[in-house]
Amino acid sequence: MTDLHFDIRDILKVPKLAWSWRKISVSFRGILVAWLIYIIGTYISLFLTEAGRSAGIMPLFRYFEFFPVLLTEFRGTWQYILYGLTIMFALFYLLATATAVSRIAFEDVRGNDVFQVREALQFSRKYGSTAIVSVVILGALFLIFPVTLLIWGAVGRIPYVGELIFAVSSIPVIVWGMLGIAVKLVFLFGLVLIPSITACLCEDVLETVIQTFTSVLLQPCRLFIYEVTAKVITAVSTLIFALFSFFSIFGTNVTCGLLFGSSIHDIFTIALYRVPGALDLALHIIAFFDRFNFAYPVISISDISGVSTAVHSAGVILGMSYLMIAVLVLSYAFSCFFSAQVLIYLAVRKRKDGDDLRLRRSSADFVPEEPAES
Repeated sequence: MTDLHFDIRDILKVPKLAWSWRKISVSFRGILVAWLIYIIGTYISLFLTEAGRSAGIMPLFRYFEFFPVLLTEFRGTWQYILYGLTIMFALFYLLATATAVSRIAFEDVRGNDVFQVREALQFSRKYGSTAIVSVVILGALFLIFPVTLLIWGAVGRIPYVGELIFAVSSIPVIVWGMLGIAVKLVFLFGLVLIPSITACLCEDVLETVIQTFTSVLLQPCRLFIYEVTAKVITAVSTLIFALFSFFSIFGTNVTCGLLFGSSIHDIFTIALYRVPGALDLALHIIAFFDRFNFAYPVISISDISGVSTAVHSAGVILGMSYLMIAVLVLSYAFSCFFSAQVLIYLAVRKRKDGDDLRLRRSSADFVPEEPAES
């Protein structure tokens, strides 16, 4: 069992806790499936519009590739509804994935190092709906407040007495608005905290929502500080991993380019087009080295018009590999962030109720040993 202090010091352990092939592989799979859901739903939305049908599916794919967006020129009410549902379902799948990652992190903290990916996915299928429904309930509660205020604002349009009724009821309306702000805070924190609560408790929707409310409203300052720290730790850890991956790609291409031949410039340029922002980043790096007249064997950006089919295909395949590396980096960030949420909830629960959830028996077969007294 991991030795915890149940305070901000535990969050410093997140990079090591998240560096696990089980968490990263589950995150990788979840991000890819959510991305696939988004791609399919968005292309269907685009093709259902008049502009999309006139353009054709292949020209649309050549224009958007793996990052389609329903732009304003593709108009249509039902298309926007389908596009919104696509984003919602993709986010729900990520929420279920976060529940699986959080469960693995929780089992690791308990000392259950043999908890398998298959068990985490089974847990997600069983309790992922609990996390999703809990978020939906919090979102519905949050929407009730602005809707009721809008309705109450319409009372002021009643002839003769509307303004008076609105003025007399100003204090209850303001109190209602303050309650709405509190619910909004619970909803915003709950978006990231609910998967860890679900993973640690294995309870139903009602208990998950109650625990979210009590955790946010009873420990707001501590929770805010913990969340800021978790985001900083996640950002720094992800940046280090991203830089390591970038220089690995850069060094590999430079080394291979010494003997590959001039076509590697075309392949490299085509590959960079597949990753948003990668081409601009490469141009800035090349310009930086050129400014200081640094002699180095770098791969340059070339004109890819008129390249052969083989070179173009090789560039596309290499670009797909770069995209997978980017997803791998995002998977580590995903693992870091939701592993941190588990440590945050364990600390908040300990401070709030005095419970060490690692010792609590749940649906898991693993029974942790109590930590030795120091």
